[in-house]
Amino acid sequence: MKLATLPELNLLDFGNTIDLCGVVYGGNGHLYFIPLPGEPEQEPDTLLRLGLSEWEEVIRQTDLLNVEAGPKKIVLRKSQRQIDTAMSWRVFERDDFRCRYCGKRRPLTVDHIDLWEDGGLTIEANLVSACKDCNKTRGRRTYEQWMFSQDYQKRSIALNDAVRLANSGIILDLPELRAKRIPADKIRSR
Repeated sequence: MKLATLPELNLLDFGNTIDLCGVVYGGNGHLYFIPLPGEPEQEPDTLLRLGLSEWEEVIRQTDLLNVEAGPKKIVLRKSQRQIDTAMSWRVFERDDFRCRYCGKRRPLTVDHIDLWEDGGLTIEANLVSACKDCNKTRGRRTYEQWMFSQDYQKRSIALNDAVRLANSGIILDLPELRAKRIPADKIRSR
């Protein structure tokens, strides 16, 4: 087995060309490498020993990236979904501290117009205030599917005409929002 150090490798390869393919457990004087189902049968060939600061670099790199999920890779792009508190408050203020879907003043979340899971960016132009119930009810529906759904029609009954019109107008902005998406081949979401 080859021994490597982090400076010999490109840190940016972690999460891109160097992917999670299993786990290593240790105990009883042994190391156990357990490959994820579907990984090619291959013996580990390189041992990478890291100091604490190098571990932090690798973890930060893989945490910031969009990493793959599927039948064999399950890593979340946690930090990309975390929305800055100041940004959330700006969105809430812009939306008059009301849910854009039902108009109620409830505890709010922010909802991605162009879905985060599809590569939609976490920018103010792609966010609206939504109560937890409306956000959950919308789920993974595209904005167009949501706007024309019976669920939205029922929830939006109390909206004033200006908000209803603004919500419909977002459909016109979708091509521009989608053009800014993270490219599909770079999305490795949950």
